[in-house]
Amino acid sequence: HILQLQDARQICAGDSTLIFGNYENAAGLYSQTVQSANGCDSTYTITLELFPVFQTLETRQLCAGDSTLIFGNYEHAAGQYSQTTQSANGCDSTHTISLELLPNFQTLETRQLCAGDSTLIFGNYEHAAGLYSQVYQAAGGCDSIVRIELQIRNLSMPALQLKPPSCFGYADGTMTLAAVPAGLTFSLDAAPFDTLARYTGLEAGAHTVRALDSFGCIRLDTFWLPEPLAVIVDLPEDTLIELGQFVEIQ
Repeated sequence: HILQLQDARQICAGDSTLIFGNYENAAGLYSQTVQSANGCDSTYTITLELFPVFQTLETRQLCAGDSTLIFGNYEHAAGQYSQTTQSANGCDSTHTISLELLPNFQTLETRQLCAGDSTLIFGNYEHAAGLYSQVYQAAGGCDSIVRIELQIRNLSMPALQLKPPSCFGYADGTMTLAAVPAGLTFSLDAAPFDTLARYTGLEAGAHTVRALDSFGCIRLDTFWLPEPLAVIVDLPEDTLIELGQFVEIQ
């Protein structure tokens, strides 16, 4: 008569149990036959079952700069956060939260403006150089930051070298622009813009010169050419003199 002995064991996945001198961790039937006291065989069978280890995964999305409560801590960095607890059957239960960061959209626009002009930025007309920002909400619920950098172009007029007319009533004055930067054109007294840097044949009085750069900015300066005094001969009243006398003329 062969004795058949059976036993059932349950362990958590990843653990092991001692069966017939060996630590086993795989589910299955393990048998060993030995000789009983009466000389007959005795077969001992152990059925090993594995309780599952529960693993759950949760995904969260977060705007960059925000935080969320994960396992008692407020987290703001992308990554995987795990916590292991004991389930009802005594085995581990691991819950993993994958935290993903949604980008905050940032755009930068550069505008250039002539000195004295203005441009519409976020509902206001601005004329001062600087960085202007406005925060909107993007489709994903995260911030969308729009930045506009305003640059002011200050156009400087080159130095003016002036030479007034040589005599009263003459139109031979000159105006020369010194050290002219590249890309500038000029207009004298509302004439068309050109690259001339020296103007001749100027009358005495006020003149206006305008400088225009490649961006379209204009700088206006006014200069004055003085007129020399007129030569005046002051004759006396009609005078009759004798031969050898004289009269002084101013």
